[in-house]
Amino acid sequence: MPSDFYVRDWTQSASTFDRGPEPSTNPTFWTTSDVWAQSGAVAVAFGALDRPPDNETIATGTGVGGDNYVFARVSRRTAAAPTVATVNVQAQFSWADWGAGTPFSNIGTPSPVSLAAADLSKALSPGLLWHLDATSTSHICLAVEISDLPNDPPQAPPLVGRTPGSATGASIVNDNNKAQRNLEAIPTPSGGAGGAGAAFFAAVENSDLIPRDVVLRWAIAPDLAKRVREASVTVGEVRSGGAQGELQLKGLQPAERRWIALQLPVPAGKPGELLAVNFAHFVDGRPATGFAAALRPAPLDEVVRYNLRRHGMTFARIAGMFGLKEADVESVGAIKLLPGGLVEKDYAALLAQHLPAMRAVVDKIGALKAGGAFDALSDFERLAKLLQGSDYPGIAVAHTALLQKLDAFLTMRQREAGDPAEILHHVRWQKLLYERRLQSRGAQEIVQRSTLFIDAWDRRKAGEGDYIALMKSLLGPLADSAKDLDAGGALPNLAGKLQGALDSPATLEREHRALLLRVQSL
Repeated sequence: MPSDFYVRDWTQSASTFDRGPEPSTNPTFWTTSDVWAQSGAVAVAFGALDRPPDNETIATGTGVGGDNYVFARVSRRTAAAPTVATVNVQAQFSWADWGAGTPFSNIGTPSPVSLAAADLSKALSPGLLWHLDATSTSHICLAVEISDLPNDPPQAPPLVGRTPGSATGASIVNDNNKAQRNLEAIPTPSGGAGGAGAAFFAAVENSDLIPRDVVLRWAIAPDLAKRVREASVTVGEVRSGGAQGELQLKGLQPAERRWIALQLPVPAGKPGELLAVNFAHFVDGRPATGFAAALRPAPLDEVVRYNLRRHGMTFARIAGMFGLKEADVESVGAIKLLPGGLVEKDYAALLAQHLPAMRAVVDKIGALKAGGAFDALSDFERLAKLLQGSDYPGIAVAHTALLQKLDAFLTMRQREAGDPAEILHHVRWQKLLYERRLQSRGAQEIVQRSTLFIDAWDRRKAGEGDYIALMKSLLGPLADSAKDLDAGGALPNLAGKLQGALDSPATLEREHRALLLRVQSL
């Protein structure tokens, strides 16, 4: 009988871990799963608890400085007979913006993991080399799905282009061939820090094809709850606090995003600890996906190095997105300091020296007074005040919080301009909408061509170029249908705008979504 291979959703210790049942038995299946990223090509040792390592800081950009390697450990549910031949298990990696409901994009497929009969588990090594564009966020979720064809394929549908957490998404809980790591851990001073504390920003999206409410439940993990009384969680203008709570995001349209802002006091801790706040995304009363924000106590010099690297990547991202030379200067200056590091006093002095230039760049991109959770003015004022003294842990935490906010602001702006990760969602949404409007001219062709594209995508035979070709082929049917459905309204004009967006998958996605929202409203 063929082995049932799986990827662990969780590990508590070397003797207590996920053994592959479906559905998974641990409601928090996104923090210690057997998929991770690191800067080196060889998988690191797991340690006494037999847990995979935490994700290292994801690098962006080309060249060696942008190298990331992604890994997974493959396990089998029962030991194989000694006569069983070696099995090659294939892994497919993908990534999504950090948060809940955001769609996965393809990373790639490495060489298979080869398990001999005596192997109960084995990690991919070397890992799959992966680069993120310099304009991308590095706050991400990782996922993997494995297959031993034809004996043990993953459940349909595949992850790429979809997201767990919806009635029409790909399930992590119910499929032991899939796993995700959705943990954002930032180093904080092990002695603690005062002030406003650490900050995290996560995107929450409605990944369904119909409008709906999104329910998130959050709770401070026990190790952290012993040291802090409450966290502050903000959605728009609504703020809640305490050790746990429930957030109801009302009336999200398909692919609509809202942002969760989490502020958290920074307590003292031991290096190696992970002090987390967990967010669970509930669908039909059960956790379908989630994410965790964690503090990782560390020596102050490690926090400083983390900040310098983040500073370099954040301002490189600004330079790439907005073409600002002064942002590039900020990026290069921070990266140059990484090899030697800085002592506390020099780090603070350098930060004070660069603060006016940083503020000017942030003002130019509209984030200084963005309003709401993304308003960076208060962060600059907080940092400037701290820099007048010698609270170096507080300075480091304030710098981290500013960089977190800027990265989230950039992601928000980037996704508003168009997001190719939403391509499959929109074609599926398009199919659903026009199936309900078959009386209009062109609707049948729209449904048929959309169905063919979805099937090709799920077989990994379609991509961004095919999306452009699909929409080009549908310009006539969409225009004809628009005249029938909304002759005196906005739909014909929205259909016409697709023609001018065919040279960019991101722009086409944005115009496509505007059209679908209008069709949905009719």
